[in-house]
Amino acid sequence: MSRASWNRFVVEGLEDRKLLSTSVAADLFSTSLDIGVPAHHASATAQLTTVHVRAVGPTTPLTGAFNIAGTYTHVVGPGFNPDAGNIYHFTGSGRKRSLGSFTMAGDLHGLGFIASGRVRGYVTLTSSQGTIDLRLLGPEQAPGSLPPTLAYKIVGGTGAYAQANGKGAIIVSASDTTQKFLFRFNQAS
Repeated sequence: MSRASWNRFVVEGLEDRKLLSTSVAADLFSTSLDIGVPAHHASATAQLTTVHVRAVGPTTPLTGAFNIAGTYTHVVGPGFNPDAGNIYHFTGSGRKRSLGSFTMAGDLHGLGFIASGRVRGYVTLTSSQGTIDLRLLGPEQAPGSLPPTLAYKIVGGTGAYAQANGKGAIIVSASDTTQKFLFRFNQAS
């Protein structure tokens, strides 16, 4: 590659602001949107096959009460940094009319040595129809075990759940002795 073909970064004035820009970023952006496709890519684009996609409207598949049960692990011992907090790995399964039988896998990150904070994490529900990604957040608490409740929000999905949305509450029951858990979604305490 010759020096002349390298991209050069330039600081350009934009009103009273300075921006760092390059033509490569603009080319990549326009190609990704199929706008202004460079001529050498036009023949490849013309050979694409037509694919029919069925549009799926927004869904709220997690409304109503249901349970997920399974096991969890968390690292305690040599090599573990207590300042960073425990990481809990969950695997379980459940059944719900809108999902059928499904599995769940994900993590919660506990608190380290701080005065108070919130347990945070992500889990993915997987059924034969697609996946649903949930962000989990516990209430403000002091360091220690898992909180008794979590809030969840759907943050992504695939397949039939690509447009899924919704949020709710989870009651958490977990045993450090048996390493088993029960998540009770959308149920009163």
